[in-house]
Amino acid sequence: MVLIMSGYGLVITALTVGIECSLFSAYLKIAGLNLIVALPTQLLIVGPISRALLIKFVKPATKPTYSV
Repeated sequence: MVLIMSGYGLVITALTVGIECSLFSAYLKIAGLNLIVALPTQLLIVGPISRALLIKFVKPATKPTYSV
């Protein structure tokens, strides 16, 4: 996800502000910044919230009973 969104950020930056250096170095810079922000956010905030919501709304499967 970080790599794809970094590509999206690179395109938006190139269209709005412009890029002064090469595309590859700009992509690496954006990917690094996204990784620094996105990974802790996913691990500390979004992950626990989504797990709590899934546990609350998705009921566990019951074992089927088979009669012979």
